[in-house]
Amino acid sequence: MNADEARSVLQARPSSAEATASVVSLRDAVAQAVSQAAGGLEWQPVGEQSSAGCGAPFSGLDATTVFVGDLLAPRAIHEQWAAAQEAAQRLAADAGFTEVVVKVDRPDNHQVRFVSPDGAYLDLGTKVTTLVSGATGCHLP
Repeated sequence: MNADEARSVLQARPSSAEATASVVSLRDAVAQAVSQAAGGLEWQPVGEQSSAGCGAPFSGLDATTVFVGDLLAPRAIHEQWAAAQEAAQRLAADAGFTEVVVKVDRPDNHQVRFVSPDGAYLDLGTKVTTLVSGATGCHLP
């Protein structure tokens, strides 16, 4: 893809602010659904929102990926993992995050990533704690 084609792809996408708001909204909805599936979790914000430039084919086009702040619950949800993942997957799919990547699936450690066609993702994982995090794909300001 040449630079003009890459710019056209980016211009067809929502702005970075709109994409960030969508990922934050999904992150929050997933945290609430996971909390319900797991019998109640207290979520704490962890880390700050940050951004980074994009790699090829979008490098040099003023596009960024925004990493939304994480939400952390101080306990694991191994016994409720299947229900939590199902609830998260349903919400993610409704938001267009239809690709599911199981990163870890062991009895005491789970992590799954839901990915949208434009490269945005939402991660849900549990080991000692439970974490929901996400990022936009590449977007123009």
